[in-house]
Amino acid sequence: MSLADALKERTNDMHRHAETRPLQKALVGGKATRNQLATYLAQLGHLHQTIEDLIDALPEPARAIASHSSLHSRSVARDLQTLELTPEVLPETAHLADELRYHCAQQPFFIIGALYVLEGSMNGNKYIARGLAGSLGLAPGHPGLSYWDPYGDNQRPKWIGFRTALDTITRTQTEEQAVHDGAAYMFKAVAEISDAAADAV
Repeated sequence: MSLADALKERTNDMHRHAETRPLQKALVGGKATRNQLATYLAQLGHLHQTIEDLIDALPEPARAIASHSSLHSRSVARDLQTLELTPEVLPETAHLADELRYHCAQQPFFIIGALYVLEGSMNGNKYIARGLAGSLGLAPGHPGLSYWDPYGDNQRPKWIGFRTALDTITRTQTEEQAVHDGAAYMFKAVAEISDAAADAV
């Protein structure tokens, strides 16, 4: 079994919990407001920036995982500029970012598991873009909603490349366990920032 398949199997319940938060349902259903969207995006952007910084500090060959992702924090920044909203980073999000840094100091491969969750979410995020496009007058894949569909028709090959890379950069059971722990943590973090963003608006 590939590491990606093992991660999917072991985090299935956590994944379901994260994607069924009230704000997630509002996003997919096209019922979220611009303020809700922007507030949630600001939290995601902060976590993505944290992850990008930590990935960049990984030793090779682990750092090669970055080539199978994108600098999603930049897409978030462009979307927020288009939405003309600049929500603050919530205390809950800042705390989660601090915890990511702490865990990665103990085991650097933890951050790869966190990236797995956010990169994997791109497989379904295009449905959020479609749901919000009509209600907010924005175009999927373009500024305002660019974060939710960064790869367009290349989504599947991009994800396959990421999954394959997981097996080429992890070499020990300790590293694989750290990836799993990072994925479990990030599913919990996504659920928490979703709820925090919903409550903040």
